[in-house]
Amino acid sequence: MSLSPGDRRRLLARVGLALVSLWVALSIIFLLFIGAPGDILVSRLSNLENQGAGQRLVEVVGEIEVGATTKSYPAATTLPKIAEREGLSLTHVSSLNPHIDPRRPLSQSTVIVLLDGEWLRDLVVWNRLVLPEDAAEGVELLKLRNPEIVFPSFRGHEYAPAGATLTLHRGISVAEFARVRRITVGDILEVNPRGTAGNPDGRLHADSLLQHGDGIVLPLTRMTEAAIRHRLGLDRSVGRQYAAFLWGAVRFDFDTSFQSQESALGIVAGRIAGTVQLNLFALIVALAIGVPLGLLASGVRGFRAAQVGRLLSTLALVAPSFWLALLLIIVVTPEGLFEGGLWSIPLTDPDARNITDSPSQFFKLYSIPAVSGGLLLSGVIALAVRRQFEGGGGSRLLTIRALIDSLRQYLPAFVGMNLLLELLFNLEGLGLLLLQRIIQADQPVVIAIASVTALFLVWSFLMLDGARAMLARREQTT
Repeated sequence: MSLSPGDRRRLLARVGLALVSLWVALSIIFLLFIGAPGDILVSRLSNLENQGAGQRLVEVVGEIEVGATTKSYPAATTLPKIAEREGLSLTHVSSLNPHIDPRRPLSQSTVIVLLDGEWLRDLVVWNRLVLPEDAAEGVELLKLRNPEIVFPSFRGHEYAPAGATLTLHRGISVAEFARVRRITVGDILEVNPRGTAGNPDGRLHADSLLQHGDGIVLPLTRMTEAAIRHRLGLDRSVGRQYAAFLWGAVRFDFDTSFQSQESALGIVAGRIAGTVQLNLFALIVALAIGVPLGLLASGVRGFRAAQVGRLLSTLALVAPSFWLALLLIIVVTPEGLFEGGLWSIPLTDPDARNITDSPSQFFKLYSIPAVSGGLLLSGVIALAVRRQFEGGGGSRLLTIRALIDSLRQYLPAFVGMNLLLELLFNLEGLGLLLLQRIIQADQPVVIAIASVTALFLVWSFLMLDGARAMLARREQTT
């Protein structure tokens, strides 16, 4: 279907407005950081980088002995409850803790064995064999270097049996040693001059091979105040800072994280999936609740049904999402409203973070935040549908337009509320990441999150405006 000259003009106007809106949003983000006292930010970063300032002699770890996976639990907890919370069978937990009577509550804070070994993914990260983002490759590397060891699988993940001795490497270069600690070779060489324990003969360089048990000095701080000011760009004029900021945003180059030296955009990209899942789930809940409520409230099912629908839609509009989420937690979890509970929320289960890994665990984790986050939007949708039917315009096209208008009006509040709910449920999305990086004063990641969110909202409004224009054109031709 070709666009008429009028449609093309309107489309270009919308695109221009979207670009201006994005520019304004980015400028506001820049002003918020510039407006904050620079000395406070520098001081915060200095404190983070310089905690325990000094140097430390460490030994290169080339071999490890595997232990058991344990966890401490408070008094009055029983083995059946622990097994239920961890998603394990009581038989499994009891076999690993034969000294504990499953019928009796724990008398004090007790360490419980959950696995007779350690997960390979955890081992390669904790022992700095690879960077966390390369954990899968690290697991394969660990298996390749230990062909004589059989790695069992439990709950779909491989682990190393307790008591086994694993070879991490037979030697590691200074360059690789620095990389897995997210520092530079220069940082290591600077604190290991000739004659020190880590460099007695003065021959230490990037390709020097460090063996198991070798001692080497690691820097615990490497950032001066002047270096931090340069890193933040505070030593440049405001105009140059603003130009550099906009140019970086246009190229999606937000620099590297102050804390981990990873790409800021890469860190954000790794958390987008969690936020998208929650928002889509909440949108489905909002539509599933809002459309039927709107139909009831419009009176198509009778006067009494209309009164019930209007009451419920009003409650959906005014119910505070955080309070509702806390209430639902009490309702569904064991020892809450019901003694047995409806289900346990798997806050620490990695399989629950993705619907493709474990749909049942995903539902248990995401259902409460999705209902809480979608409730406000469901009330708005119910009101829009009710108005369409009460006005005698209950056609399908007009109902869809009402839904689009509801999204256009409340999309920022909807997305913002879901970001807050991530904090309550420890969901690995942009909301939780934003709070963590604000506390860490990790400016590049914070800017990347805000910019990506602003771009998404502008793009969404542009798409919703386009869909509304198409519906309006179809209404004119019918």
